[in-house]
Amino acid sequence: MTLRKYFLSDELASHARVLSCSGSDDGNTYRIVMDETLFHPQGGGQPADQGWIGGVRVLHVSQEQGDIVHHAEAPVARGEIDIHVDEALRHLHSRLHSAGHLIGHVGALLGWQPIKAQHARDQASVTFKPGEQAQPLDEATLQAHLDDLLRRNLPKQTIVDAKGFRTVGFGELPPFPCGGTHVASTGEIGGIVLKGVHDSKGTATLRYDVRT
Repeated sequence: MTLRKYFLSDELASHARVLSCSGSDDGNTYRIVMDETLFHPQGGGQPADQGWIGGVRVLHVSQEQGDIVHHAEAPVARGEIDIHVDEALRHLHSRLHSAGHLIGHVGALLGWQPIKAQHARDQASVTFKPGEQAQPLDEATLQAHLDDLLRRNLPKQTIVDAKGFRTVGFGELPPFPCGGTHVASTGEIGGIVLKGVHDSKGTATLRYDVRT
């Protein structure tokens, strides 16, 4: 089982031990498994990290049972090796994911329960189902609440219990169960741009982006 160092660490460079490296079924990439990793795999609505293992480019990262599999352009030898996560891509994913958390909180204030989220560039969205006292998801009201949370620059709060269950919150806001990566404080998101609400089959999906 791969130790997920990104659960408690925001480091982007470290060392790990390569346990196995084998060719992929597509014949174009190599599957690398290490004893520990800083790379976040695709999942939970968040795209995978990219970066380098021993100077070899990592194109994708997936979770397969208890292992994190790094899909790389070339093979690497077993043993100790340097690993480095692509900083710009990680920061973008962290901003998008953290923005999704804030949108979930603001929706909850208006009586809506977040049930699903996507944190990929050009696809970012949060889907809600209405509670008994749900208020209209007015974009101007949502934006005002979100801008206030950004101005307050609330610090990230991460807790992992003895069973490995992880929650992430900001400041005094209630935390969400989450395995993704996040910014250190809400001000680091930089700005949240709302892109419309779509109603479908009793749910409402709010699309969004972060300012570049």
